[in-house]
Amino acid sequence: EDGIRDDLVTGVQTCALPIYVEVQYKNFTGGVWGNLPFQKEVGDYSDEYDFYVNYAMHLNDNFSAAFGAVYYWYPNGESTPNRTTEVNYSMTYDAFLTPTLDVIYDFNTETLGFMLSVFRSFDLNPFKFDLTTTYGYFFSRTKPGVLS
Repeated sequence: EDGIRDDLVTGVQTCALPIYVEVQYKNFTGGVWGNLPFQKEVGDYSDEYDFYVNYAMHLNDNFSAAFGAVYYWYPNGESTPNRTTEVNYSMTYDAFLTPTLDVIYDFNTETLGFMLSVFRSFDLNPFKFDLTTTYGYFFSRTKPGVLS
């Protein structure tokens, strides 16, 4: 997130400060991520807090996997649910282009999602340049959707 969001309905841009705090111990990671808009409106979902835990492991030299859970809270959102919980599983293959498959299930919205990402990092001393592309498909009781 770059801190600027286009509202899909009104086309209005809002500025926000995305912040996070994360703690790692061995293979465990936990943290809080927040999106703090400078201007809040009732029903605006840009005010968001995510609480997450994750366990990652290397399966061999090239494959790694991770399990996790996220609790999303939208304190300024009026629609139901304004909080939701998901579990996730990811499998990554370490290669020149690093593909990752994520499987996500949201209990509150009853949504199952699949996301495929490809990542490549370039070390351009003293800078680092990362490229990522992601394609996802989500199955929901209300409506399926594509994230790209």
